[in-house]
Amino acid sequence: MRTSLLLLALIISLPLVAAEKTDGAPTKVADAPKPKDPPLPEKVQPPDEPPPTVSIRNVKGAVIEEYRQGNRLYMIRVVPERGIAYTYLDTDGNGRLEYDGEDGPVRPVYYTLYEWD
Repeated sequence: MRTSLLLLALIISLPLVAAEKTDGAPTKVADAPKPKDPPLPEKVQPPDEPPPTVSIRNVKGAVIEEYRQGNRLYMIRVVPERGIAYTYLDTDGNGRLEYDGEDGPVRPVYYTLYEWD
């Protein structure tokens, strides 16, 4: 019981001891220097080119998304009704869309045999 009272008295007196300066005057929060505001960043200019547009259409159960920058078609994404989505990209800017295949020139066929939550 005595140790808990002694500990409580010590905890109560610590802020009072810490608040005093060497000359005996208490420290005030208002005396602390105020931090300066950071400078405002420069205004960001909008890009000169228009944002890309996406047109989505349904063809025989497959969803085809065409991505255009201005009048230039740069990507097509095909999401079939069954199967995995695939993407064609204009990687070198020549106007021809290439298959973005990670598996090489052969595209394997995947079937879902079983799914669970």
